[in-house]
Amino acid sequence: MHDDPEDHYPLYPLGMLRRHGLVGAQDLAERLPSWSETELREAFWPAVWPAVFMLATLEGLERLPPAGLIEVGIHLAVAGAVYAGLFVRVAIGANERRFYWTKIRSLLERRGRAPVAA
Repeated sequence: MHDDPEDHYPLYPLGMLRRHGLVGAQDLAERLPSWSETELREAFWPAVWPAVFMLATLEGLERLPPAGLIEVGIHLAVAGAVYAGLFVRVAIGANERRFYWTKIRSLLERRGRAPVAA
């Protein structure tokens, strides 16, 4: 009978299973997805490039050093808004945008409902 480490640690990342010797390198390689370079680029690039502009925004705001915690929060909020705006408006396509908005609406609708009595 095969004793699979994932049965004992189902939420443990595969890389950590390998690092702690619970899974061999060959087993790990067989479990990894076989993504092409194009698929990887399409998956990661839309999330990465807006971060460059977010970092540039933080760098620009550095000229106005924050005097306290509120100003730090404002700097982070502005940079986060730059990232979110670029990601939602430019980086992802219409289908992905529709998917995100549908998920957000469904989460907000759940919050508004009264809990069901057990």
